[in-house]
Amino acid sequence: MTFWNSLHKNFMKHIDWLGVLIACVWGKPLLNLTAAIAYRIPVINSIGSYVPQILTIIVVILSLPSLIKRIRLQDVLIYFAFIAVYIFQYISHPSTYNELDEYLIKVCLGTIPVFFIGCSLDIKKYDSLLYKLSVACIILSIYTTFLTSNSLSEGEESYSMFSAYLILPYALYILWHTLRKPNLLNIIFSIISIFLLITFGTRGPFVCLLAFLFLWIIINLNKKQIPIVISFIIVSIIIFMNFERIMIMLESFLDHLGMSSRILSYYFSEQLDDDSGRGLIISILREQLNSGERLFGYGLFGAWQYVGIYAHRLYWDLWFSFGYVIGTLLLVGLFYILFNGFRACQDKSEKEFLILLFCCSIVKLMLSDYYLFDRFFFILIGFCFVLLHKTKTRVPSYSRNAQVSNE
Repeated sequence: MTFWNSLHKNFMKHIDWLGVLIACVWGKPLLNLTAAIAYRIPVINSIGSYVPQILTIIVVILSLPSLIKRIRLQDVLIYFAFIAVYIFQYISHPSTYNELDEYLIKVCLGTIPVFFIGCSLDIKKYDSLLYKLSVACIILSIYTTFLTSNSLSEGEESYSMFSAYLILPYALYILWHTLRKPNLLNIIFSIISIFLLITFGTRGPFVCLLAFLFLWIIINLNKKQIPIVISFIIVSIIIFMNFERIMIMLESFLDHLGMSSRILSYYFSEQLDDDSGRGLIISILREQLNSGERLFGYGLFGAWQYVGIYAHRLYWDLWFSFGYVIGTLLLVGLFYILFNGFRACQDKSEKEFLILLFCCSIVKLMLSDYYLFDRFFFILIGFCFVLLHKTKTRVPSYSRNAQVSNE
């Protein structure tokens, strides 16, 4: 019995449960795969859909000692402030009760708590883990994409906005890893990731990708990175000069694979600037908000009452939920946190990871999705807070020198 107790103790001691929890959050598509596996096991197939949640709860419990060491009182207060705002909506905007009730568990126990992951994330320590998870998620997406494409009827497009945005963080992470360590394997995975985005046929992720590359170049404008920057500019010019030929070749290649892409369809039909109905959604919400009926907005999920979905624009979601005044203050506060978080970065890797999170959350939310559903949005906020905390607790160099001289 002593042997088994000792074995169990050593096993628990040598596992980084915080790393496992970060893996569950970052590699969510892989975690969801456990449900498909559970469905094929006779004993537990009846609870297959709940297996990812059960595993997450177990890992959260096991990682609590590590989390408690990294989470501060102010982080807990911020979390409860988010929850309080959500719960208050039941009183302030009872017309959204159905939506609030429907998404209560998803938001309050799903996405908002991910804020604590951001508060605990050390990018230097978990860089290798996040890269491996990103590669695994891309491989899984390739597998499911080809399964889907084989089931499509002739002429049907393999368009999936959800799938494109799902792999966006992983494609960006692999690209970031390639920019830091440009070996053949990383380059191949970067090309595959970008190609996969094309097959999903939505334009938003490409905007996020270009935003990340642009910000990365701005950060790395120094002598060491000049060859990479020049190479990127040359490749961009070549692509621009041969864009139509590349698009035709790409369409032919996708057709050969039995796949199609909405981006290519839009390009050849000259509809690449089509907003997919977002303009109409915004005009309806603007007219309703400008009517002056509710100065402080229509509450969380208020847009659902008028357009049946979110606004597809972060700023309009905040304005319609809280009104122009409070919504603008929230936007200013958000970018104040982001700006100061960027200033608080201690090295280039933290800056680059922050802009990666910024592009796969804030930039994405300016084009699509709802911020309460986006776990990377809350990881970004938490990561900014941990950076700010490091700055406050850092001992200034002049103080250390003074202490040494006194000794």
